[in-house]
Amino acid sequence: MAASGGFASGVRSLDTEKLQTGATLIFPLYHESGQLLLAPGRVLSEVHLKVLREAAISTVYECESDEDVVRLKKIAGRSAIPIDSLAPGEVLSHPIHDEDGRILLKEGHALTPESIERLHRRCHDSVYKEPAGVERQREQVEKFKNDLASLLASDLDERVATEEYLQVRPDGEAFACLAERQRTDYSPQEQEAVLAARDEAVSNARHVLETLTRGVAVSQGPMRGAIDTLAKNLHDAPNLLLGLAYAFEKDDFLAEHAVSTASVSMAMGAVLGYGERQVKELGLAAFLSNIGMARVPPEILNKPGPLTPEEFAQVRRHPIHALDMLQQCSAVPEVVSLAIYQSHERDDGSGYPKKRHGAHIHDYARLLAVADMYVAMSSPRSHRPALLPYESMETLIHQASVKTIRPEVIRILLKAVALYPIGSWVQMSTGEIARVIASGGETFDRPIVRVLYDSVGNPLATDRVVDLRTESRLKVVRAVTPGTASPQNLEGFG
Repeated sequence: MAASGGFASGVRSLDTEKLQTGATLIFPLYHESGQLLLAPGRVLSEVHLKVLREAAISTVYECESDEDVVRLKKIAGRSAIPIDSLAPGEVLSHPIHDEDGRILLKEGHALTPESIERLHRRCHDSVYKEPAGVERQREQVEKFKNDLASLLASDLDERVATEEYLQVRPDGEAFACLAERQRTDYSPQEQEAVLAARDEAVSNARHVLETLTRGVAVSQGPMRGAIDTLAKNLHDAPNLLLGLAYAFEKDDFLAEHAVSTASVSMAMGAVLGYGERQVKELGLAAFLSNIGMARVPPEILNKPGPLTPEEFAQVRRHPIHALDMLQQCSAVPEVVSLAIYQSHERDDGSGYPKKRHGAHIHDYARLLAVADMYVAMSSPRSHRPALLPYESMETLIHQASVKTIRPEVIRILLKAVALYPIGSWVQMSTGEIARVIASGGETFDRPIVRVLYDSVGNPLATDRVVDLRTESRLKVVRAVTPGTASPQNLEGFG
């Protein structure tokens, strides 16, 4: 791709009229304001060029490194303001922005110790004053992003009309038979390894979300690394990975939710006999499925009470936001974009953003939707505590009974994690307390458990594993709360 001019090392200006469709971007493309437009690895399409023209963006900039982006922003006239130079009581004479141009505080804001501390947490050392003409620049970028997301959504909607395109059949050798790979004993070293791998995946998810929120290009490394790690653990230690599917706190729920939903989605793909490529595609879609939520205002996302219709309308925009944000990611397969776009559609047409019915929803999106609901209900939120995993499963079964979601998809989830899900706690017909450590397969309500406590909560001198598929005299009578145990406690798995 030939540059029309160069004015700084590693920064090249490109005339948008000379950009060619079909070209693969080697470096990210930025607006003159320093805001990211397209990530490296993206293939330029007619849609991209059309939206650039309509947004009146005549020049874009290739930047080889983060330092080059900083240089571009300086050239654009942005000036840095050390946060330590701000004082409580000071009234701002101009808006201040983060390094990606988003307004943090408006003109006329009276600074407080709390607002300065929030600036430190979000921006570390510096905030920015924008140059004259910034409104025009911001309008160009917003128009580009909004129009691009709308056109990409329209393109996906056209593809949805082809029903065959939405059906997924296993390709090649099945990734893993979870029923055959289940174990009832894992060593402390194996447990620690899975916990560490999950923590690493959550860290990668946090990095991806923060990077996307800042408007910076995301390489394949963190995304693929997280999915490869989760896939390996699902293959080698499925019980441990699924036992941690709701093991998180509400403070970091977007990153934790991404990892848990990916884990459950991949397990459902494995139950269907999907090949490794398909399982990882499904996992990547789940991993990125809620990135658009990063653009929902925090006061809505963390609201303790029910949302107003206007607030919920903003939440329902997040699949559209996701399509735009995916342009910041290198080489995301189109099928992943479609699954994310449709992940909140429902078989009865009650979902969003297009109220699609069953035959017009991609199979990945259908699986992802159920995994997302299961993990969300089983995890704490700002406005409610977590449901017991069994209660989440009961809710999903009810939704299947009224045709909101397909019953066969719930059966796939039940095969993967059981009616009394792996990792949850139950009371036996003897009164004893046990932990579910493996699925019972087709026998949804008779999992494999490890009995750990007597009827009054005292630890047993000797615990024991019970396969309820073969122990007809025993049964689960109810799901129970695990008491004071840490959500990441793997007690009972070894």
